Amino acid sequence: MALVDGNLTQLDVLRDLARQGKIGLQIVVDFIHVAEYVWQAALPFYAKDREKQDAWVLPRLLEILRGKAGDVAGGMRRSATLQSLKTAERKPVDECADYLSHYKPFLNYDEALAAGLPIATGVSKAPAGIW
Repeated sequence: MALVDGNLTQLDVLRDLARQGKIGLQIVVDFIHVAEYVWQAALPFYAKDREKQDAWVLPRLLEILRGKAGDVAGGMRRSATLQSLKTAERKPVDECADYLSHYKPFLNYDEALAAGLPIATGVSKAPAGIW
């Protein structure tokens, strides 16, 4: 198992090493990186309301932990479209959805957690008021 931050070069090196060594390697992108993208995606919807940001972010993070990153990405995009966010306004939403879609093969947190594997590499400062 390898826990990474999503750096493309890092992923390529790990896959090459696993292939050369004929090792079955599960690669997981650090959940903290994913969470940062999701928090940014909340801002266009609720820029000045921390309670609503929390209410929007936390269920999405739970769904990502349940292995449903693709569903979360699609739902975010639909929400931005339904709220008629302009291209510039929805940029963090689209960036997050793109990130989740691109790294989906490495976001199997449900499997990693079920196997007792780590999903984050270290401690990160949580946004003010989350805990």
